[in-house]
Amino acid sequence: MEIASRTNKTDITSTDAWGEALKLATASSKLLVAFFWAQFHEPSKLGGQMDQVFTTLAQKYSGVSFVKVEADKHPDITSKYPVSSVPTFIFIRNGENVGKVEGANPPELAKRVQLLSAKVTVAEDTKEKTAEALNRRIARLIASAPFMVFMKGTPDEPKCKFSRAAMELLKEHNIPFGSFNILGDDAVRQGIKTYSNWPTFPQFYKNAELIGGLDIVKEILEEEGSLDSLRVSVDAAAPKPMSLNDRLASLIGGAKCMLFMKGSPDAPQCGFSQKTVALLKSNNIEFASFDILTDNDVRQGLKTYSNWPTFPQFYVDSTLIGGLDILNEMAEDGDLKGELGL
Repeated sequence: MEIASRTNKTDITSTDAWGEALKLATASSKLLVAFFWAQFHEPSKLGGQMDQVFTTLAQKYSGVSFVKVEADKHPDITSKYPVSSVPTFIFIRNGENVGKVEGANPPELAKRVQLLSAKVTVAEDTKEKTAEALNRRIARLIASAPFMVFMKGTPDEPKCKFSRAAMELLKEHNIPFGSFNILGDDAVRQGIKTYSNWPTFPQFYKNAELIGGLDIVKEILEEEGSLDSLRVSVDAAAPKPMSLNDRLASLIGGAKCMLFMKGSPDAPQCGFSQKTVALLKSNNIEFASFDILTDNDVRQGLKTYSNWPTFPQFYVDSTLIGGLDILNEMAEDGDLKGELGL
């Protein structure tokens, strides 16, 4: 491969090398800074002012890819980008242009590298922290009852034939169980598939350990003759079923920003929920949600728990902010995110 590299700075010597550099940066989610230069330009040439600045930045920001392209020798590369003069610095993330600096301007170049590299770091940190928080929440939900079922719908109103069959089986054998409606929380629905490496629902857990799906539970209860030992193990397990207040606290604390609404963000089921979702999205506020129409215990219990009789209800760091009217008032100065401390 025709790439000559010094520390974190790469000299591009061919179109293939440029393609490889883009591919590597995209695969690792790195910011790529491309320096288009020419030997005839004093600040840009090898050893010139901007070359030295570029080298220093490459040494400082190890998480960023720095590449140099000699503009007049590689017009096939230069023509793909808004480069009309040297030096020009193009910033690329995931194959998309995210910024440009023209001219020999070291302070502006350094400032832009710092800003864009920080955005990448913050995004990655936020993603990791969000995943960790979701896994902790899933673990708490799994352990909330000795025998726990993650299903579509509720025990009284299953929403798929497999969940319905699971309820009939458990009730037939008098197995006490807790349940969670994955239709009301898409983060849990998707996250638990990865958490337990089990892609379908319902999912059954005994003493916080995955048993499997409906077929496996049916085999254990009916074909292997282990019903009695399973019931004893479940009844004697140390964990106690989660109270409604504990469950509400777990749901509220499941995300930094939590919205209890009618319907889902993609399909709100009332005008107030629709307007609240639109307000949060327009202010770039990330939030999780729970559809209170899918769980009447949560719907009624939350009114008492938070002493707030209507929906939607919006929480930040487990603290009730209020409903749509409160959010609208906070947004009057145009900075709802700042008012919420986000």
